[in-house]
Amino acid sequence: MSIRCSAPRRDLVDRISLAVANNDPVTVEILLLALEEVADEPMLARLEAAMNRLGLPGQRRTR
Repeated sequence: MSIRCSAPRRDLVDRISLAVANNDPVTVEILLLALEEVADEPMLARLEAAMNRLGLPGQRRTR
């Protein structure tokens, strides 16, 4: 038996963007901490583009 979900799969960038749009700072911080551990340059570029679409200044966090 397989379960199918009609909702699109979301990665960390999608989830961060959604949390920012929903004004959920706790979730944003938790997801950003996770992102710092796994992010590569393309993922960081997507995050920056998403934040720009939401009208937020881009910030690059350093490790």
